[in-house]
Amino acid sequence: VQVVAVGDLSLRLSSAVESADEPSAARGLERVLGSALGNTVAGNARANTFDGGGSVNAFQGADAADTFQLGGGSNTVDGGVGADAVTLPGSKADYTIAISGSTVTVSSLPGVVPASESILTSVEVIRFRGDGTATLLVGVGDAFASVQAAVNAAAAGDTILVAPGSYSGAIDLDKDELTLVSAAGNE
Repeated sequence: VQVVAVGDLSLRLSSAVESADEPSAARGLERVLGSALGNTVAGNARANTFDGGGSVNAFQGADAADTFQLGGGSNTVDGGVGADAVTLPGSKADYTIAISGSTVTVSSLPGVVPASESILTSVEVIRFRGDGTATLLVGVGDAFASVQAAVNAAAAGDTILVAPGSYSGAIDLDKDELTLVSAAGNE
């Protein structure tokens, strides 16, 4: 066991085999403790999975489809390039989602436990563990530049939230139980 001063711990995972099917992993760890000052985790060029507890977390993805498992607390996530997703505890009904430019703010409603506020950039999908649904974000990040691209990726029960802007192309809502919503309301 090595004890280091607060803020001096850096854990870097790498694979001896440079192959997409040989992901880097830390196995056998019982506990990694962050400080009350907050934690920052950055990924590599592969698809990374980040799991944050109920604290102050900052996550930085890279050049692949990254997944961020969030708990309560204040989270800042920059997905980087690729179709990135965050997963939140509870149901979609437990949160408000607001889009301002390229930033998405997901806030738990008063009384929801764990309380959280997540600031997202370059994240295209928000999943909810409690009801198994997802909200796909059009016009935020790289994955869904058109409404049709989000429709094609959506599953029954999902919501497609469209950021303010102009989008060209026809929309074929060929799936059941999709909700299509403008982030700007009825404007």
